[in-house]
Amino acid sequence: MTACLALTPYDSEPWEAGGDPTFRKSLEGVTAPDIHNRVHTWIGGNMNLASAPNDPVFWLHHCNIDRLWAQWQQEHPKLTYQPQSGGPPGQNSDDLMPPWSSVRVSAVLNHRSLGYVYDTENPTAQGDRMRPGDTLRGGDSIGSGDGRYRLVYETDGNLVLYRDGERTPRWSSGTQRRSPGMCVMQMDGDLTIDDADGQRVWSLGTDGRGNRLRLTDEGTLEVSGLSGEIAWRSAHEVMA
Repeated sequence: MTACLALTPYDSEPWEAGGDPTFRKSLEGVTAPDIHNRVHTWIGGNMNLASAPNDPVFWLHHCNIDRLWAQWQQEHPKLTYQPQSGGPPGQNSDDLMPPWSSVRVSAVLNHRSLGYVYDTENPTAQGDRMRPGDTLRGGDSIGSGDGRYRLVYETDGNLVLYRDGERTPRWSSGTQRRSPGMCVMQMDGDLTIDDADGQRVWSLGTDGRGNRLRLTDEGTLEVSGLSGEIAWRSAHEVMA
């Protein structure tokens, strides 16, 4: 698996077979080490037939294949899914995924946006939001899309929302004077802060698997669920 995870790019022409080794071809089984196909053949029975989903091992196996895909993305953050276009029908980024009539390939490329992470992950939050499992460590931050606001997990342990050019925070967790550990958007939907000793020092108190935090261009923090419903929103006013 180490050799497979080291391969780049994700895939390349010819898409079906042949050509240089790629991560997808190695993971699928077009080329060695044949991680996906080999397991089906080794187990046999239903696993070697179109009825493979009848075997409970099928689901364990495919969860692991998905985990390896997530690990490859984490190890190669600048690389993207291929083919974006010009590949077989149903495989291009904007193609519909049969038999579903409304789900496109691009909608399932980021597993964290679907509301889950693997316990081998500890990704740093990027852009204007914290997805399930996303983490901020001392000095890390996310920014609004227009760049005017920034949420910073400061090195004194406080989580603070600032507007560019202002020194008075718009919102704060009030956890200053604590050694910084990690601020995490938890899988159960809560935003929490643990200190350097791993002790829980603060939680937002939100609930809902798949929740994510977003810093809006209006300077507010919003926690919303997979449906888009707002579970919590910070005040817009500058703190006294």
